[in-house]
Amino acid sequence: MRNVEGKKGRLGRGAGKGMEEKVEREIGVRRKKTEYTELCERKRQEENERWKRETEKARTESQVWNVKGKGIGGRD
Repeated sequence: MRNVEGKKGRLGRGAGKGMEEKVEREIGVRRKKTEYTELCERKRQEENERWKRETEKARTESQVWNVKGKGIGGRD
């Protein structure tokens, strides 16, 4: 039968104090990584929305390409 309590549950029983601290640290790192990933995704979506609004303001195709050029290489 497989133990499904998770790493903290498996290592928490009978493990020394140092091992418990290590597991807590690992759990904290994973939580921070998840939060950072979510933050990056949110920022990416905001950036895409900003570029979408800017291109919708453009009236001609050349203006659209100017906006796109600013995003790619910072050209005018």
